[in-house]
Amino acid sequence: MKKTFIPVLSILISCFSCSTEEELLTNQNTHTETTNSEGKSHLGRGIHGFSSLSDFTYAQGWRVKYKVTEKIKVGEDCKWVTRGAPPYEFRVFECEDIFETQTFYKGHPRELRDVNGDGKADIIGFGEHDVWVSLSNGSNFEQTKSWNKHFNNSHDGWMTNKHVRSVADVNGDGKADIVGFGENEVRVALSNGSSFAPYTVWTHDFTYTNSNWRVEKHVRKLADVNGDGKADIIGFGENEVRVSLSNGNSFGPYTVWNQHFAYNNSGWRVERHARTVADVNGDGKADIIGFGENEVRVALSNGSSFGSYRVWSTHFAYNNSGWRVDKHVRIVTDVNGDGKDDIVGFGENEIRVSLSNGSYFQPYTVLSSDYSYNSGWRNDKHVRTVADVDGDGKADIVGFGDSQVLVKLSEY
Repeated sequence: MKKTFIPVLSILISCFSCSTEEELLTNQNTHTETTNSEGKSHLGRGIHGFSSLSDFTYAQGWRVKYKVTEKIKVGEDCKWVTRGAPPYEFRVFECEDIFETQTFYKGHPRELRDVNGDGKADIIGFGEHDVWVSLSNGSNFEQTKSWNKHFNNSHDGWMTNKHVRSVADVNGDGKADIVGFGENEVRVALSNGSSFAPYTVWTHDFTYTNSNWRVEKHVRKLADVNGDGKADIIGFGENEVRVSLSNGNSFGPYTVWNQHFAYNNSGWRVERHARTVADVNGDGKADIIGFGENEVRVALSNGSSFGSYRVWSTHFAYNNSGWRVDKHVRIVTDVNGDGKDDIVGFGENEIRVSLSNGSYFQPYTVLSSDYSYNSGWRNDKHVRTVADVDGDGKADIVGFGDSQVLVKLSEY
């Protein structure tokens, strides 16, 4: 019998989903303030050098995460039943559906990547029914258009608490593609510059059912770790960091690149420690950056493995500086255009930036009081990220607020 769904929707927003090392540790307790005296921000106040956009916002129904409770058929209770009366008595085999109430978490991920190859980062939003794209022309985001009908909540059941959706250039053509870590397979939809093509399966690893990857335990990232221009999968698993290299048509079998930064081996936790992958020394190969309990640890890529970690900063950590996953955002990207990715931290009262010199992260400077927790930005409502939207080679701040997408261009 056909599976029956009786949706009962309830919105519940919740967030889930070193020169020498001695010199570094000495300098970490100081910082320089370079704030522009902009004062305390409001989520709807003016932008900084870039026209605003009202799409992709909370007011339009975009959610980081929301709860859906559904009654789902999980089986049948079947038995023989006597019908009629003598002499016309007969038996029939009847089945009654058995339903179970299940809870899922849906949401609308939003990313900034260059999907048309013009060097400017565009908005990609995974909506309720479509994947929406708003291209950047360098001074504003253009009209939002549907680029794909998959990878969404309604069409094929992507759940924020089970499946990861991201965007990166996996075939090396300069245009970022969709990569979705689904129930049984990793699906890729390549960008042709004006839409995302129908998806194909690139691997069965790193998925919910086949490999037991869990959003609440394991982190999956996309970045070019071997310097060939194609983004690869980096998975922070139960006991190790696994890498699956892209050949432009599929992801190859994974290999273990590091034993640190994992759930069991080193005690890294999604709810306490942010982990990402970015090129911090400017050699064209993305490295691991882990925001740990007391320090920021970096493991450099040599193209075939990640080396032993070194401490690059003692700021932006859980204990030393009080950074929390549920309140503060930490992103690693190049904000000054020198080819080395830097830390941008959206903190309690301000945005702090720690530039990479290729050997460690320098003492932080205060960029602005905007986009911070005390300015009203919340991880369970608003998305904050950093990407080069005007094509000058320096990453800019983009915030998806209550009713506007706000941009602050890099001033480095």
